[in-house]
Amino acid sequence: MKSSKTSATTLTPSIVHARHRQELTRLVQRGAMLNPSSDWEIAELRGRVKAGLWAARIALVLSVPFAITAWANAAEQAWLTFMLLPVVAAFFAGSFFGTAIARPHEVSDELLAGRRGVLVALAAYLIYALEVAVMSAASAEVALNTLMWSLLGSGWLVLPIAFSAGVLAFRVREGATRHSQPAEA
Repeated sequence: MKSSKTSATTLTPSIVHARHRQELTRLVQRGAMLNPSSDWEIAELRGRVKAGLWAARIALVLSVPFAITAWANAAEQAWLTFMLLPVVAAFFAGSFFGTAIARPHEVSDELLAGRRGVLVALAAYLIYALEVAVMSAASAEVALNTLMWSLLGSGWLVLPIAFSAGVLAFRVREGATRHSQPAEA
């Protein structure tokens, strides 16, 4: 005999959303107190973390060739300079500037999402330059040199990919929105 239970991963987003709504309704009927402001804050934080992880994953993939080259040349602290710092910078840039891609009222088409992706990449470069400057003795000069050499060395590759990543994030959002809405009769 088949079980009527289905795992959450096999359900469509609209069914999952409906089940969550039913669970919340049951909780409220039992007298549970729901704080709308905390629900909003958790949703905002979740969106920021998702955007940050999206940017960090892309930075990780893009920084691997530079890290391998640095390791091959026996560069000092190659894993820190070419792997950890760019990924951390991309995470923060994505969480601060990339979250807007997930909001339909802020980013309404693919072109705006692509531009937002480029903004995230430029912010990540700036944060990376500041991270390197903090680790050195001559902060301002090192930060400016790092920013310029980073943009010249990898910007030609990163900025178009960041544009594509913004467009892909937009398409993921649109697909999720399209599948979570109930079908029209």
